[in-house]
Amino acid sequence: MIAAQSPISSIFKERSLVKNGYRTEVRAEPSLHAAVDVIGASKVWEEYNITGKDVKVAIVDTGVDYGINDLGLDALARDENGLPLIFDSDEMGLVLTLTTVVKDPAGYIIIDEPVTYFDWSPVLSYYEPIIGETTQGWVLIIPPTGEPFVAEFPLFKFYVGDIHSRDNVFKFGLAVQTLYPGYGLYGVIQYTVPVLLADTNDDGAYDTVYADLSTVYYLIAVGLNATGMASLPANPDWYDLSFAGEPAATIGSEVIGRDFTGDGVNDFNLGTIAGYVYDWLGVLTGYSEYLGWTGAWEYGASILPGMDPGGNYVVIAYDWYGHGTSCASVVASRGKTTYDLGYGEFKLKGIAPEAKLASAPGDLINALTAEFFFAGFDPVNEPWNWTFTGSHKVDVISNSWGLSYIGYIGFISGIDPLSLLEDYIVASSGTVIVHAMGNGGPGYGTATIPASGSLVISVGASTLFEYRQLYGYLPGAWGEVVSWSDRGPTDIGTVKPDVVNIGSFAWAPAPWHFGLGDGSQAFDLFSGTSEATPMTSGSVALIIQAYKEKYGDKPAPGFVKTLLKSAAKDLGYDPFTQGSGHVDIYTAVKALYEGGVPRVYSLEVFNEIKEFIDVNEETLGIELTPVEDTQIYTGPLYPGDEVSYTLYIEGEEEYEIKAFRYTTTRESLIEYLDLDNAIAYTPEGAKPLRDFIVDVKDNTLYLNISYPSIDHILIPVSEDAYKDSELVVFIASYPYNVFDATGRKGIYGYVPGLPWFYAGTELHYWFDLDDDAIMDLEETARMNYDIRMANNFHVPLGKPLEKIELLTKKIDEYVGGLPASMLKSLVLDFRVYFNAYYYEQGYVILPLRLEIVKAERVEWNWIDVPETGSGEVSVTVKVPEDAVPGVYQGYIVVKGGIKDVLVPVSIVVKAGIDENTMRIRLKGGLENRLFENYYIEGQFDWSWRYESGDWRIFPVEITDPDVVGVIVSVHWEGRDTNIDVIIGGKGSPYLLAGSPDTSYYTSVIAAKLTEFLYGSGWGTHFDSPAPKMAVIYAPVEGPGTYWIVIRNTLIDANEYYPEPFKINIIPIRASSREITIDLENGTGSAELTIYGSYALSNAKLFIVSVSGDATVTVSSKLGVGNRHTIVINASATTESIVKLGIMLEGYRQYTIGLTYNGVRFVSEYPAIIWFTIHIIP
Repeated sequence: MIAAQSPISSIFKERSLVKNGYRTEVRAEPSLHAAVDVIGASKVWEEYNITGKDVKVAIVDTGVDYGINDLGLDALARDENGLPLIFDSDEMGLVLTLTTVVKDPAGYIIIDEPVTYFDWSPVLSYYEPIIGETTQGWVLIIPPTGEPFVAEFPLFKFYVGDIHSRDNVFKFGLAVQTLYPGYGLYGVIQYTVPVLLADTNDDGAYDTVYADLSTVYYLIAVGLNATGMASLPANPDWYDLSFAGEPAATIGSEVIGRDFTGDGVNDFNLGTIAGYVYDWLGVLTGYSEYLGWTGAWEYGASILPGMDPGGNYVVIAYDWYGHGTSCASVVASRGKTTYDLGYGEFKLKGIAPEAKLASAPGDLINALTAEFFFAGFDPVNEPWNWTFTGSHKVDVISNSWGLSYIGYIGFISGIDPLSLLEDYIVASSGTVIVHAMGNGGPGYGTATIPASGSLVISVGASTLFEYRQLYGYLPGAWGEVVSWSDRGPTDIGTVKPDVVNIGSFAWAPAPWHFGLGDGSQAFDLFSGTSEATPMTSGSVALIIQAYKEKYGDKPAPGFVKTLLKSAAKDLGYDPFTQGSGHVDIYTAVKALYEGGVPRVYSLEVFNEIKEFIDVNEETLGIELTPVEDTQIYTGPLYPGDEVSYTLYIEGEEEYEIKAFRYTTTRESLIEYLDLDNAIAYTPEGAKPLRDFIVDVKDNTLYLNISYPSIDHILIPVSEDAYKDSELVVFIASYPYNVFDATGRKGIYGYVPGLPWFYAGTELHYWFDLDDDAIMDLEETARMNYDIRMANNFHVPLGKPLEKIELLTKKIDEYVGGLPASMLKSLVLDFRVYFNAYYYEQGYVILPLRLEIVKAERVEWNWIDVPETGSGEVSVTVKVPEDAVPGVYQGYIVVKGGIKDVLVPVSIVVKAGIDENTMRIRLKGGLENRLFENYYIEGQFDWSWRYESGDWRIFPVEITDPDVVGVIVSVHWEGRDTNIDVIIGGKGSPYLLAGSPDTSYYTSVIAAKLTEFLYGSGWGTHFDSPAPKMAVIYAPVEGPGTYWIVIRNTLIDANEYYPEPFKINIIPIRASSREITIDLENGTGSAELTIYGSYALSNAKLFIVSVSGDATVTVSSKLGVGNRHTIVINASATTESIVKLGIMLEGYRQYTIGLTYNGVRFVSEYPAIIWFTIHIIP
């Protein structure tokens, strides 16, 4: 569930590509690293003395290493009782201390029986944790390459010395921790640490923890040295089997860690005593209950103290993966440690460097449980009966995780249980929730769960390429939305993200194990929406402190969200990509104190979503407070509808108001390329690209690729390609059968995990610093990129001229002045990472389609707004009569003050089925929009997760109560294209979501889904019933809105790109949903008419008894035709209920599968229309 790093880190590919020779002089300025300056946090500190003081931010993630010097006890949040706000919701840090030992006169303790230990690590692989016994401690190091290192030490005799405990009685145990340094890139480390509990004040309660760190660190150092992973001092004196001299940890001083290298930086941190633990495994209480989807797929359990006064356990929270610590550091690193980043020494201060950090460590098994806890809820009487108490409450909950399985988990996004529960927490407790969008872009509709929640702040990722100088390039630009950042809309059409923030890339402190035993090296080039989220959470902390200092109270979540969005910087992108824009925390805080930026908001999103939250409100029991949003969301409207909404503008003046949308043109990029001066950097050196060009036709460049890889193909791009555009998207694509030559045979990839042809595309700006008219790599500054395991790449630039001007100024300062006459150009960089055809036939002819989409802002005549206004402003949406169903995006811009405010607008247009509707055909032509409703572009990523792809949504309003089901078919053009179809509406999600089998709106009631292969993003082919089409049956419980969700996982990209599709919907009707047969003399009959589709032909009929003793007979199957009358004969002596099932021949309600190695694997649930028959004697 972790939304960790970007899907493919191009950083590691760069390490071997840096050329020797010319380098500019480094002139970098210190920050986290440059990020705090880019978003304006450093100016907030300096001008307003706002640093996040007295604001509590909870990090729900893999854990937080408070032992690193950049965090420490000063960063640890506490509850009203002084307990550390560490809630071990996954029981990861549990240490059993069941062995009672007595100190002898010489100061030793003797362990004369096996020690019981708890090993949590199997939970990561979905196994039960280990509760075992041992007489040996151990250290295990598994390096990335080479032989593992194993060392053991005896658990028999330990020196305690002068450490005091009541009656010299101690409790002894063994902490077992498994770590993945560098997110596993540096291997795996597992070790055990002897732990001692003492009752130091003789009150009968154990209160202090000691750990033998030195013995274990010595063995870790020896092992890291032996495996070649590090070169550490390994003093044999550290191997002392002693608790004497180790730091004492207790409430108030909870961190257990030490510096061994003598530089004042902790090198080994066991962890931090937790304030609370959630016994979801039942280890301590014997109770645990899996709650299913109604409990967010989590567990009901008891909340216990983090340290047992009776001495049977202590919870020592740590970060097993590293992700959580970097998130925490981005929020609130104190900036104490100096790091050598390879191009200068820097201190990495967080966005809110005086904020306090709470944390919930683990594997995000009980993440929603942790959020309820940190929002001030407690379970009363029974687990998950959450009642708001206000205890242990934080101000902000930061979530850099998400669930990618949109639809696959049984619900459509935005109104799924996880998103609705987060919305509930926000509206009931006043807690701000910030959530990562995910890293599965650039396809539309990729917003993950619960980032799709309407009331949370969902964050996409933007670029910052300062780090590039480390690898010999020029420092790059900032302020583009990175290609892999997830996009909106949600499955109900709401706009996501809300804002974007830096996520590609920025340096951040990391847990001790990232330094492999040297704490001064424990830092990371962090990335992903995982990074963008704590960037934003830290920004929110600054807003909250500023608000409290100005008004003496805490702001409501809606105020925080709308101020953040109103102050955001426009990057030139569309709403489904950037939301309201890029976080600009300086402008937000300045507006709070001084004005100048109107706060613009509406309640339309809250009003639309509240009906779904109300389903849970009765159970959870807290009245909801309205939450504002800088967004207009219409909900589903018919063509021709006209609806007015209220927009609130809080400011000091009358503001100019306009509505606009994007219109696009799609052209061949080749006419803008300088092919004569293009260079290919091959394994044999630089060569002219003309040597590789076989042909050029229209928008396609035919290249002979006769190398296993080509580092860079650099092609200058004329300024004419982008100079007049608000937004441009550079698109490179090639046929799927080149990307994966054997995929249609069910053999995916050349070898498992690697396609036949693996490439990527970047945009740089080139400065000819050495005046030789040759594009050298070290003369380039990256602007954006798209590197995926796919056959299509989309690299956007928003406001390109403005960004290039800013970049030029930056490089001018960096090199100490640029010559006025120097050559410079935008450069397209096509990179070939792997070419399997080289090994099979020596070369491949690559038909590389190169296109550019140019987007301009034009007036949106669907929206009427006054020319000027303030306060309450009426916004009228007029959907044209000829509008085709789908989702339409644009902005209302409020002009005035020191910046324009962008209000995203999402207009959702629905189709309708009334009593006269026999068939619906949903289709449309290219409408010259960025988000084309009836065209798809693939945008999948075999290297990422399930959300990657290109998604579309279509609401259908069914008003005819006689409709009992619909046949939905989707048709497309390319044989190598794959499309899934999901139907959301009222019904049971049981088949996908699991128990309980409860009827619930927003459930996935029918689906054709393609099973993934090597990873959840590795899309395959699954034809149901045939190539180029998908057909399913969806039951209809009654009138209401149903949602058709299209998921495009593979794209042919041969003849058609983008590729059109269309949807056909045929309703099936019945004369009655429930039938009552009143018997006379014990027998009776009734008729049922069912009609509407030839799918009814040859359907099989069967009876299932529910209660009573009735005997019911019907014909065995229907004939051929689209209208049938069924005679039902019944006899009974008691009142009875039976079900009549009509199984459609050849149709499925659910079908999930793939074709692998020529064999079709499928799980199916038949299309059955059910009727209830009541029989009354």
